[in-house]
Amino acid sequence: MKVKVSVKIASNLKSQSVFTDGEALNMPSNESTFVSALLELLTDKDVTLEELAMLYCYKFGVSINQVLQCLGIGERFANFISRQTIFSCKAGRVTVCCARPPPGLSLPTKQSKPQQTKTITRDEIKRPSVAEPTSSEQYLELHTKISGRAFSSKATQALNDVTSIVTEKLFLNIDHVIRGGSVGRGTVVGSATDAEIVFFLKDLPVTGQLRWLPALHRAVVGVLSENVGAAHGIEDVQPMADCVRLSIRGVVSVDLKFVPCFDCITDVYQTLAQQEPDSRRRLATALVKERTHFIAKQPGQVKVTIRLLKWWRDQQEWVNPVSKPSDDLLELLTVYSAIQSKPQDQQVAVKNVLALMAKFDELSITWSNFYKKGDIWEPLLQQRPLVMDPVNPYVNVADPQQFDFKELMALARRTKFFY
Repeated sequence: MKVKVSVKIASNLKSQSVFTDGEALNMPSNESTFVSALLELLTDKDVTLEELAMLYCYKFGVSINQVLQCLGIGERFANFISRQTIFSCKAGRVTVCCARPPPGLSLPTKQSKPQQTKTITRDEIKRPSVAEPTSSEQYLELHTKISGRAFSSKATQALNDVTSIVTEKLFLNIDHVIRGGSVGRGTVVGSATDAEIVFFLKDLPVTGQLRWLPALHRAVVGVLSENVGAAHGIEDVQPMADCVRLSIRGVVSVDLKFVPCFDCITDVYQTLAQQEPDSRRRLATALVKERTHFIAKQPGQVKVTIRLLKWWRDQQEWVNPVSKPSDDLLELLTVYSAIQSKPQDQQVAVKNVLALMAKFDELSITWSNFYKKGDIWEPLLQQRPLVMDPVNPYVNVADPQQFDFKELMALARRTKFFY
């Protein structure tokens, strides 16, 4: 099934329709060709299986899983690598063995360079030069340090525990639960992240949220305070305007949200259309499943770019708190940029998104995954910049009344990624 996205940059680009699948793929003709391509990527490197798969995808424009399916190899990539005598795979890291390669394959040779001497001046000793990395591999090396895969697993387990505790201890008639935030979307960076657990409740009224939601939050806080605590690793449980916020010791901050059940997404849209803006914003949580899946199902290389840009954002000194771009905004800009430019490596991918940020005031981005452009709330279409929520036709993620984009534009224009 093709996913169609309509996007436009005001005054620069015309509206386009982009299809993200069904394109011609650069497939190897046989298993030996595939192994030779992997050898060329590795040379004398020591990388993880995930990094090797990303390097292959960026160079050849096709994922490892697609290659294995095309070649009729019915095993996981890790198993495929393990049975190749030319590779050594230990603790999830892959290197090229020094052993003689199988017939038909040859080890790439590293060209030796003549030694050169260089005179170091006094100024260079005092002020060592800092050069912007010129290789995508350096971006991947940074990603390995910040991606926090071990932390993500720990956070996921913690959320599972919280969900079980809340489901067991609370008096609510829960229909189902959806996990969102960076943990749910798979875009965790480092050891600090956000998460939300959304409880869909049966027989919960749609109208009058401002009357019953605060009381519900206070009741939930009371039950949790009595039944859970330090023994469960849960601390600092507080009612907020839109959620109940708690902390899991040493792991993550979690927002617990409660919304009514809807039969389908069409019912959600019809209900949102009938609400006032404040109630509409609260009920938008009912779209957490679609919003989470939109990012979670993006290609792995796109999520790598998202994590790198989150890292870049966190390195900047934001003078105004409302100028700091949200996770949602960074994720949508990255997805849009990837669809438009189809970058060949992470270096290009990051630069393309920074270029978008530098012209942020001209952006007008709409999507057609879940709703038509005609369904967008009309006042939003006049806003600039416009970065529509792909699952909610009533939300401009770049709303100029809530996000001051001028600082983002200035930083994107004058700063380098690594410094």
